[in-house]
Amino acid sequence: MDAEALEHLIRRLKEPEAAVRQQAAVALAELGAEAAPAVPELIKVLTDRSVTARRRAAEALGAIGPAAAEAEAALREATRDPIHTVRNAAWAALERIRR
Repeated sequence: MDAEALEHLIRRLKEPEAAVRQQAAVALAELGAEAAPAVPELIKVLTDRSVTARRRAAEALGAIGPAAAEAEAALREATRDPIHTVRNAAWAALERIRR
C-alpha cells in the first residue's frame, strides 16, 4: 500500500463516526506489519467510546505484530476493559506482538 493510502486510513481512525473508525482498524489489520505507522493512533482507539472500535484496534495491533511493541502498555490496560471481547482481543494482541 502506498503511503498516501495508509495515511488516509490513519486519518479515518480519528473520524467522529464509530463505524468509520472500526472499518479503518479492520483495513489496517489486513495490512499486518505494513500498518506499523498507524500504531500511535490505534493506541488511542483502545480507549474509544465504541466497544467495537476498541476491539478492532486491539485486533489491528495484534495483526501488526512485533512492530506494534510500543502498544504493549496500552494493551495491558485494555486487558482490564469492562467488555470481555475487548479484553480477549487485547490478550491475543499481546501474544502476537511478543512473538
